[in-house]
Amino acid sequence: MLRFEVLSDIGKKRSVNEDSAAVFTIQNGPTLAVIADGMGGHRGGDFASATAVQLLGERPRSIQFS
Repeated sequence: MLRFEVLSDIGKKRSVNEDSAAVFTIQNGPTLAVIADGMGGHRGGDFASATAVQLLGERPRSIQFS
């Protein structure tokens, strides 16, 4: 079994971390690790990074692996 850990820094422009990350494991298939930068200094970075991670994670789940 593999364990994953994410470490991110909030940067210098925001008081909260807008980065997102996730690891998606597919039974009998690949493991996908996704990291999305929240683009510090731009509004909505948290939404953009969370959406990117979510969309990238949905695709591998819809593929059938043998």
